[in-house]
Amino acid sequence: MGRPLIYICAVTIIVLGILQLNLNGRHIQLIERTSSYANESQMRNSAHSGSEFVLNELRGDPTWRNNFDPFPVQLEYATAFVTVQDMTTNENLEEDQLRLISKVPFQRDSVQVIYTVDVVMGDIPEITGALNLTDSEFNIDLFSNAFEIDGNDESGLDPIGIPGISVIDQESKDKIFDTNNEDFLNNITGSTGTPSIEVDENMDFTDMAQLILALEANATYLEGNYTRDLNTPDNPGVFFVEDYAKIAGNVDGYGILVVRETGDLDLASLDLVGNFDFYGLVIFEDAWAFDGKGTATIHGAVMVGSPDEESEVDIEIGGTLKILYNSWALEFARIAAQRGVAPSFEITAVFE
Repeated sequence: MGRPLIYICAVTIIVLGILQLNLNGRHIQLIERTSSYANESQMRNSAHSGSEFVLNELRGDPTWRNNFDPFPVQLEYATAFVTVQDMTTNENLEEDQLRLISKVPFQRDSVQVIYTVDVVMGDIPEITGALNLTDSEFNIDLFSNAFEIDGNDESGLDPIGIPGISVIDQESKDKIFDTNNEDFLNNITGSTGTPSIEVDENMDFTDMAQLILALEANATYLEGNYTRDLNTPDNPGVFFVEDYAKIAGNVDGYGILVVRETGDLDLASLDLVGNFDFYGLVIFEDAWAFDGKGTATIHGAVMVGSPDEESEVDIEIGGTLKILYNSWALEFARIAAQRGVAPSFEITAVFE
């Protein structure tokens, strides 16, 4: 009995040993797979981090492409190489889309994530009249047969044109047709004849107010007398008036001009007494007086309004002031808005 028992025990020990070796092997394989999965997940997270880093770079300069070469992003545990594509290098992309391809080397291959991104640039709201009155709380005084408000496109690019004056409701339209203004209504022309004054109930100053807040950090603030041009067609700018400013010479301006009330002043005004030609968009926000008595031509459009429903705007239009709708000049305003407002990015698709 002794010897067979020894054989049985030996075989049992060998079998248990083999089972233990197989179990250890499986544990090792599981550990390797878990480790590989963890490393791959970490590399994938690094690829995502690389894409987010490049998106942040693009917020500062949306035209940056690194010559379309992979850009190395050094991270804590890895380096992500991110390539930026646009419609010039990827025919499947739209003008306002980008594709970010982020690769992180892993073992013999690499981990890759692909972002498709919509680029949202700063822009001006829709312009529906040469002069836009965005709320009904205003008093308007028209005087002098020399002023002109024209919604026909001065540039000729828009054959239809827009109304001379666009207002928010019928009450506002009736206010302009007041008997005190009858002698001067023929000075208001546009796509709807003479006088060209139309109601647009969808008009809202809220979008414009948000644009103003976004622009103010990078704006040029005007005060005192100005005899030099306000930027150039190649470099339109954003200009704010929060104190008294006077155009005292032959001055051209390009971009966006904002006149607003400040907490320190009862009146924010722009004194247009020189020969002033502004190409773009002029906005009067919470300004208590729009004094158009000077010799000035605004090529583009004017918007007057207040986000505060209780504010009342006094509008005086006379002298030789001209407000001429010009779709070509409004492009200067759009360029200035794009430059003045940091772009935002909407990630529309992620592929891993």
